[in-house]
Amino acid sequence: MKKYLVFSILMFLCCKIASAQKIQYSKSVLRTPGGGNIQLIANVNGYHHLIYFSITKKPVIHVFNSQLQLHASRELNMKLPENVDISILQLNNYYILYAHTLEPSHHQMLKINGDGTSSDISHLLQHPSDSLWNRSKATFQLFDHNNQIYLVSHFYHGQLNQIKSSIVKLDPDRSTQLVSQLLFPFDHSTEDLKQVSLNNNHLLVLKTTKEDEGKNTLTLLKIHLLTSTIISKQFESGKHFSYSPALRYNDADSSILVFSMLNSPPGYASRPGIFMASLDNALNELAPIRTITNPFRYNTISSFYVERNKTTGWINFSTMRYSGTKGTILYDQQVANATLLNENPYLGNFFGGYYPSTKLNVPTAVRMIVLNERLETEKDSLVKNNGRYYKLHPWSHAQFVLQNKAYLLMVNELAAKRKGLILMYPSEQGEIESLPVRVQHQFNFLLPLVQTGGNYFIVPFTNKKEMGLMKVTLNN
Repeated sequence: MKKYLVFSILMFLCCKIASAQKIQYSKSVLRTPGGGNIQLIANVNGYHHLIYFSITKKPVIHVFNSQLQLHASRELNMKLPENVDISILQLNNYYILYAHTLEPSHHQMLKINGDGTSSDISHLLQHPSDSLWNRSKATFQLFDHNNQIYLVSHFYHGQLNQIKSSIVKLDPDRSTQLVSQLLFPFDHSTEDLKQVSLNNNHLLVLKTTKEDEGKNTLTLLKIHLLTSTIISKQFESGKHFSYSPALRYNDADSSILVFSMLNSPPGYASRPGIFMASLDNALNELAPIRTITNPFRYNTISSFYVERNKTTGWINFSTMRYSGTKGTILYDQQVANATLLNENPYLGNFFGGYYPSTKLNVPTAVRMIVLNERLETEKDSLVKNNGRYYKLHPWSHAQFVLQNKAYLLMVNELAAKRKGLILMYPSEQGEIESLPVRVQHQFNFLLPLVQTGGNYFIVPFTNKKEMGLMKVTLNN
């Protein structure tokens, strides 16, 4: 009788999990190319695009229909050198692929439709009459502003200690229109520009300053596009400097969350800390500034934070040793970083970057923390890993918001050499809930490339010499 009861409970749980999700794999599997990188763009007018980039070949788009059947494979008419910056901006029925090389400076932009057809619109960036904004040698930033393309160009005036930011409205079928040119203070010798974002007719600028006496300051500027009015908020951290600070804008209430890792200066033995601040539309503090002095205790390598009452998603703070190659030189670097999860992986040098090395002696535990509206901890959950058997992998993950829930997608080990996926999300009571995703355990899922639709997410996978797409639809 007891065995029957246990069996009935297991069957009930399996049925509940199965009813909560529908898993679908692509019906046409592609050969995995050697080298290069891939990117996924989901739901482009009903199609899903898997793009393969290489420094030896032209990019290729593999177009899948809504049923994950391969519709077409199309080669793009552009070559990508090794020192290229690539960004992708998706709108309702198409997306923009923008590539920039620094030396020699060259901008190239393609408009790509749902069926994979493309048109070169680079001429919009090179017209001589637009030299007020397109002389910048820096990579342009692209933003979706009310389903219209806005381009932001920066030019540094050293004599004035200012940056001029030009905001340009771009119509891919017609021309460009200069909307505004904004000036804000910036000293290249003491300041670093960390993030620029375009939200709700405002340019948001995040920069750090290090003064001669060693004092560090993090500054947020909010500049109105039409009036050029600037309001600012400063955060002083003494000798501790902000590592990879970032801001997150909430469209629902125009609030801004600013966060950063706080690293000690050279010679200090203390571990990194965490800084968080929640601001309203006028940059007033919605809650006392939160500083966490030791987020990596208990052998923690990655701490994931989420606000229970908001749906802007999870934030990851991690400290780990990375290894990679730069030219022919092998290097190791101890870093601590704070990032917005699932950022566009092609902002920055496309073929550069750091890659985690799991063979080095590093912490392994994973923590998940739910915060209330005052950024206070409501739930703190620790998953211990011993380095040989990872119950929850700290390396590969993605975050997204579906059906007003902030999901964190991670790899979990079910048994030796058998891996699955698991969704973590905060409940209305502030608890951390989990939903297993019963996937093919032999597949390697590229979680940082996850894309979402109305009630589903899509992720590319590789399996030996093949690759394809998996779509998971959540029913509740």
